Amino acid sequence: MNGRDTIRQRLRLEVTGTVQGVGFRPFVARTAMGFNLTGWVANRAADVLIEIEGRPDALARFREALDQNPPAAARIARILACPVPPRGGSGFAIAPSLADDKAAPVLLPDRAPCPACLAELDNPASRRYRYPFISCAECGPRASITSALPFDRERTSLADFPLCADCAREYANSADRRFDAQTISCPTCGPQLALLGADGSAFARGEAALTGALAHLACGEILALKGVGGFQLLVDARGEAAIAKLRARKARPAKPLAVMVGDLAALHALCTPDADEIALLESPAAPIVLIASRPGALPDAIAPGCSRLGVMLPASGLHALIAADFGAPLVVTSGNRAGEPIALDEEAALAELAGIADLFLVHNRRIENRLDDSVTQIAAAQPQILRRARGYVPQGLALATESGDLALGAQQKSCIALGLGRLALSGPHIGELEHAGVRSAFAAAPENLCRLYRCPPRRILIDAHPDYASSVFGFALAQREKLPLAAIWHHVAHVHAVIAEHDLALPVLGLAWDGMGLGENQSLRGSEAFRVTKEECRRCASLAPFPLPGGEAAQREPRRAALGLLFAAGASAAFRNPPVDRLFAEAELTVLTTMLERGINSPGCHSMGRLFDAVSALLGLSVISRYEGDAAMALQSAAEAAEREGLIGPPLAFEVEGGAIVWKPLLEALLAAQRQGFPVKALALAFHEALARLSVAIAEREALSDVALSGGCFQNRLLLRLCVAALREAGFRPHWGQTVPCNDGGIAIGQLGAARFAHFAWCRDFSDGEH
Repeated sequence: MNGRDTIRQRLRLEVTGTVQGVGFRPFVARTAMGFNLTGWVANRAADVLIEIEGRPDALARFREALDQNPPAAARIARILACPVPPRGGSGFAIAPSLADDKAAPVLLPDRAPCPACLAELDNPASRRYRYPFISCAECGPRASITSALPFDRERTSLADFPLCADCAREYANSADRRFDAQTISCPTCGPQLALLGADGSAFARGEAALTGALAHLACGEILALKGVGGFQLLVDARGEAAIAKLRARKARPAKPLAVMVGDLAALHALCTPDADEIALLESPAAPIVLIASRPGALPDAIAPGCSRLGVMLPASGLHALIAADFGAPLVVTSGNRAGEPIALDEEAALAELAGIADLFLVHNRRIENRLDDSVTQIAAAQPQILRRARGYVPQGLALATESGDLALGAQQKSCIALGLGRLALSGPHIGELEHAGVRSAFAAAPENLCRLYRCPPRRILIDAHPDYASSVFGFALAQREKLPLAAIWHHVAHVHAVIAEHDLALPVLGLAWDGMGLGENQSLRGSEAFRVTKEECRRCASLAPFPLPGGEAAQREPRRAALGLLFAAGASAAFRNPPVDRLFAEAELTVLTTMLERGINSPGCHSMGRLFDAVSALLGLSVISRYEGDAAMALQSAAEAAEREGLIGPPLAFEVEGGAIVWKPLLEALLAAQRQGFPVKALALAFHEALARLSVAIAEREALSDVALSGGCFQNRLLLRLCVAALREAGFRPHWGQTVPCNDGGIAIGQLGAARFAHFAWCRDFSDGEH
């Protein structure tokens, strides 16, 4: 070894994690040049590769900066370093992406404009003043515009827009914050706006398109906006007539609508956010956040009967301009017909939103991947994702073991997931699979996800319910591709989603509380407790059954669940007395009573969700559901009001006998308290408190320290908070879905988790020709 080699060293670094699309390569280059180091950095399919050369002390400082001060959006999982022979040379370069045969990296989700870009957007001296598509190395579109990986401009829809001379200079300047920024553009070379009429003809472009759109909004018209991941529908949130028109045209009579505000001052005029909710709103994901609303701040028609409002800050430069220029809150809801996926491009929007939107504000940057807005809340003092889409997809969840499975989720809140080595990659929210358009989008999702990450599945995972569209599709896919197929019970997947998210060591007690899912013996379950070990996921408790007169109709009519509950409790003699006489007409009651007595179309269920419905109906809060979860939300809102007002209800309690959670004593005490004149709100709170005590009773019986709370009932932030507090006070460690939705949007991740332990309902192996 000569003297030169002892002075200069060269290292080869392989960096894995979230290191593409976050300004990581520019950061590496600037840092290297700051320490007078030479070499290069490049994206590969699965990581970032760095070769760097210089004096040992400078290399050590570079490594320290890499570890301690990466870009804010970067997440370094691992750095593998090995020495290589010095090569000399000068300068440090960002090299073209390198091809290899590894799996593709995790793509960064779309990011809302950073403070620096927002400042430019509002600065008349900036050449990007009022440019709707402003971005830099640390913010802007990512997943929505990417067609292939690694993340380079030529593999995004911005490849359609060659850089002008000014942008090219910024892109090449290591001192500029747009150095090597793949989404860079400006008014000269980037995407442009157009305002279209209902017939698709453009009658304004550029700044005039934006001005015209806002003028129409001010007149009460409905604007279809091409947003980050698809179309949205906008109306003036102050205009009752405009809101009514939107609801009527979209066939969405009562389900709450989200609202966009331009800044925190506008937010505080509508809501009473806490610091955690503000931090979530201002995060790069820019999700919808559910926050307590100020009574009377907006028309009740936006969220009828709800004490909380879904609010979002602008998710792009275009949204920021619209919010600032309009100067008032705007309803921003999915650009689709009820139940269908959001429209992706202009052609689809003009066809699918005909008769809904009055005009269309569009742009000529293609959307490669459909992404709805994400929905979140703060629950039990932690952020909780309820709908995982724009801003969060695709982000990987670390798995304790390798996986190559493709999980297809359930029927509701459809979402798929792919095992990519030790990562579980969740796709975006797709929708409800009873709708043909959603099924079409779902059918394309597995191929798109596997193509993007160049990772064909080794096994297909489905829900054990044979009639779910996802299960039917998965069965056919496994047959066609000659792959093994495994089915997982619905609530087993719910529990495993929490176990996987928090990497819990088994054994674990899992509580799965939701609407309904198929369980063993073809039973309809929705309240199960599992003792989860490596060997098995064994049910140890379930809600005692009660019938649902009319079957599926009872899911739309909480009053039917209430009637079934009373019948199972032996209270049929009281059917024509309060509160039942307020729920049905005499003729209806006669028919339903006959159905129950003869067992006609009255399947038994073990569902916590239906129990919420029944209690809500008995208390007169929700008799006929206007949308999914309506009755449970009404019960939650009443209970939260009781907390605020300091109301105290009677002690209600479940009993646990063997494997049955017995609800009859609670029902009897509830009805007695109702007759005694206890306020409805106090009774609603007492019901929630009884459930919290039930979670402790089951945990104490099973004597397992870690408790996984899962299922859609735990979207109820009051229920979650009470259960978490009660379990902690009793000495247990509760865990719940935070980054993985607790509702059916987390089932696919749970299926991947269950597959690690072979906790299957049944298996087939079509690779061996089995049918």
